[in-house]
Amino acid sequence: MLDLLEPGQLDPRVDLFDFNANFQRLRHSVDRSELKTAIKVPNGNTDPDALAGFARAIADNSTMSAELAGYDCVAIKSCYSSSAIKTDEQLANFQSGTLELVGRLKQINPRVKIVLITPPPRRRWLTSIPDSQRAAQFCSWMLSLKQSSVDVIDLHSKLSENGVLARRFCRLAPYDQHPNAAGSRAGLELICRRINELN
Repeated sequence: MLDLLEPGQLDPRVDLFDFNANFQRLRHSVDRSELKTAIKVPNGNTDPDALAGFARAIADNSTMSAELAGYDCVAIKSCYSSSAIKTDEQLANFQSGTLELVGRLKQINPRVKIVLITPPPRRRWLTSIPDSQRAAQFCSWMLSLKQSSVDVIDLHSKLSENGVLARRFCRLAPYDQHPNAAGSRAGLELICRRINELN
């Protein structure tokens, strides 16, 4: 990832767009050949409890387990839907799902460095104060998981203002939860920089 960064900022030639690894393929930066995406997220659901089930599926599949065993670092980020935590029970499910996810990945590949990325915040008018407070609580809990083999990148705080997506990072379409280009760039700079620091 180091080649994506110029001193202090993301290379301006980097093109940012929403990418679904289940249906799209990244291309090599030099010869434009398609890069393999062998591990797909079932139903595109990236909430922590669903990712725990995803990790169980990987553990039960020898091909996917072998591929995961070849990585020295795995970074995991849930979608903004993981900041819509409606109840304390859902919060507890997200926490237990995250712990199971980490445990399963370490079981498959004991040497892997796991990087958890806190989920981005939701827009002010598409959340509630209790929901945003539970989201902040979940992200704080995630940060407490830092240890020698697990790192946590706080994307939520990077993009938030008063617990919701900062206005400067909102897209013009009022019901689009994704951050705009400035928010995507700020988040990617943070993620690239932190993962580079691991090497």
